[in-house]
Amino acid sequence: MALTEDYVYNGELISTLAMTENLIGSKFCNTNLIGTPLSNECYVRLEKVTGEKFETIEPSPGMRALVLKNQGTFFGNFGGIEVANNNHLVYLDGITRAAVNTGTNFFLNPSWSTIIAGSYYARDIKNMEFKISMLLSTQNAIQFRMLLNIMKEFICDDGTPAISEINLGNGMSPEMFIQCAKELQSSGLPDVLLTAHIRINSDLGIENFNWTENAYKVLDAGINMTIKYESDGTSRPLDTMETYFLPKEERLAQADKIGEVLYYKCVRCSEDAKEMMRNGHKALFARISYRNH
Repeated sequence: MALTEDYVYNGELISTLAMTENLIGSKFCNTNLIGTPLSNECYVRLEKVTGEKFETIEPSPGMRALVLKNQGTFFGNFGGIEVANNNHLVYLDGITRAAVNTGTNFFLNPSWSTIIAGSYYARDIKNMEFKISMLLSTQNAIQFRMLLNIMKEFICDDGTPAISEINLGNGMSPEMFIQCAKELQSSGLPDVLLTAHIRINSDLGIENFNWTENAYKVLDAGINMTIKYESDGTSRPLDTMETYFLPKEERLAQADKIGEVLYYKCVRCSEDAKEMMRNGHKALFARISYRNH
């Protein structure tokens, strides 16, 4: 979820963390999209602390948002790819406020500059961890090696990197995924998961995207991977990235339909994972999937 001030401070984030992490037995990821409007007071404080003057607009009274120039549209910018000048400080400020106020400590990291800043930052804050967005475009071995070099440069004192999960790009072939996995193994960096989207929303990428057969090629090569589902592949009306950014009132009004989208994502994932098990591959499900005997 995007770290809007309302989401961070009104209790929604901390309740979401408690519920989700208890169910899945793992970490719930948030992200600070640097184009998210923040209160004027937030920017005044950040500018005072850093000595930086941020170029912003006023999208509504009392709110400021960074000016994003290169991409041009909201969905062109929503992943925070454009992090010019010292705008990475806005990213660090957002995750810090969320961590201090709620205890959340696992964040999506959407751009090269915020990855470097976050990895440097987390060397001294051991419980701060990041996952790499597929929007970063680690689509090939060259980019993956660049990422590994960053991780090694800012390794924590205990030998672990701040980055614990890398979502390889949706355009990647299974052969390239396997190559990246082998390079990760040979790098000596511990405890890093490689993930892939099996299905994606229609407004996130190509229509009818389906990486299932590619996933089998990766698994058949003896490579572990985490499978993720942005979609169940049936293009339900609210199965879009846009739904993440609905106003709160509209989101609550559409809660049943959004819940249906989430339910069918889980069904698709469960069915695919069971089929992988039938083909001889071990699958680990969320904690809620297991019964106590």
